[in-house]
Amino acid sequence: MNPHTADRIDRYNEYAAKARARATAAFKAGDAHSARFAGGQPILVGHHSEKPARRAQERADADMRRAIKNQDTAKYWEQKAKAAKRREEQKHDPGVIQRRIDRLETERRRITRLLADAETEGNTGYVAQLTERAAEVAEQLAENRAELTESGAKVWGKADFKKGDYVFRDGMWWEIKSANKNTVTVGAVVGFDHARARVDGKRVYRLADNPYSWTDTISYTEITGRMSADDMAARLAA
Repeated sequence: MNPHTADRIDRYNEYAAKARARATAAFKAGDAHSARFAGGQPILVGHHSEKPARRAQERADADMRRAIKNQDTAKYWEQKAKAAKRREEQKHDPGVIQRRIDRLETERRRITRLLADAETEGNTGYVAQLTERAAEVAEQLAENRAELTESGAKVWGKADFKKGDYVFRDGMWWEIKSANKNTVTVGAVVGFDHARARVDGKRVYRLADNPYSWTDTISYTEITGRMSADDMAARLAA
């Protein structure tokens, strides 16, 4: 995890812990001020105990409001910490890395074309800017490719699939209609709830289940598993 992100998450958790401590202290103080009303003891109007009792009641109410406010503050910082952690984990998800690599590759090709035009036109200032950005993109590509390799994640491609195979995505198996350059074609996504078959408790969406005339695609970067048509048939028949 990025050290700066880790520090930020620790700081958010520290804020939350302090707010929780303040809430606990306020609840305890409120309980102490409410102790005189235990058992339903009322405030005796006109009695010499009325003023102290009302002060205790006001303090108990104030303590309760302070406790609730600090509870809300603690929840806020806890949610901030969880969100920061989730964003950091997403940045290092193999699928996200692959999509980032694809975007960088697209940018690298664009820069190459622009650089060729700028050099032809003799625009030295623009050439310098593009050259600098090209170096940055190359560095980012190298870093992301290294991280993807270190993750050990399978990088899927067209050669891994054929018609009738199944891909696993979002907790469900999808039958492939065709394998394309960057995606596989499957049944219409909105029709997945028509899938009735199950394998190990996971829904299996066959092309025959698709109630619509159109299809959709799944990017190779979203795929987390593969099963051949024969294997799926055997699993469904078992």
